[in-house]
Amino acid sequence: MARERIAGIYFPNRLDVQRRIAKLGNVDRHRIIEQLWDWFDAATAPPVEKPEFPVRKGNVPIRAHKRGDETLRLERVRCGKDGCKCNGGALHGPYWYGYKRITAGTYKGRIVSRYIGKELPAS
Repeated sequence: MARERIAGIYFPNRLDVQRRIAKLGNVDRHRIIEQLWDWFDAATAPPVEKPEFPVRKGNVPIRAHKRGDETLRLERVRCGKDGCKCNGGALHGPYWYGYKRITAGTYKGRIVSRYIGKELPAS
């Protein structure tokens, strides 16, 4: 099998990759496809400007925009459960979350978030 050397690292050729994937079971193939879609989403998504609100460790922001005093962000997320697919890299989602900073009262300056869902409501 011919392998291509790039920057001192050997990569299998396309045919070798196809053969290896063909030998995998359906579950492993599905995981590979999920990971490829995650990479594709990240590579093709419009660049997300530096987030106004911090990103939770393990989550991947895809899109963001403002609606009133709230920042809406589409994210792929990690649930943290033992044995879940997201521990292996295939994140859940994408889901919409809303973030805003509290401007008055005891919790002034703190950031609150809320889960919106898979689809963004029209309002």
